[in-house]
Amino acid sequence: MDAKLETAFEEFNIESPLQHTTQIVPPDHTATGQVTRLYPDPRGCYIRVINSSGPRSHKDYYFLPKSHGNFNALYSLALAAATNRYILNIRTVDTITPSEVAEVQYLVQNF
Repeated sequence: MDAKLETAFEEFNIESPLQHTTQIVPPDHTATGQVTRLYPDPRGCYIRVINSSGPRSHKDYYFLPKSHGNFNALYSLALAAATNRYILNIRTVDTITPSEVAEVQYLVQNF
């Protein structure tokens, strides 16, 4: 972990999200690809990802519920990924299956 970053988290008394990166994520809970569509609806936002590595959700859609505690930040991240054609990594709550749209637990974007 970057020492300067960890010091900044300690200085502001914030729990570092980097401490949680050692958790092993099952491969059937992870998809990676390029965002091709964001479809907001009253309950949240559907995120479509193509060229996905790993398992594929129903019609390549993943659902980010508006009730998610980090909805605004995750939606912004998905929008930035779509706009800039960055690869988006999606971690889902449950196993990804082709028969249903998977719910987003968190998103990661590398630069």
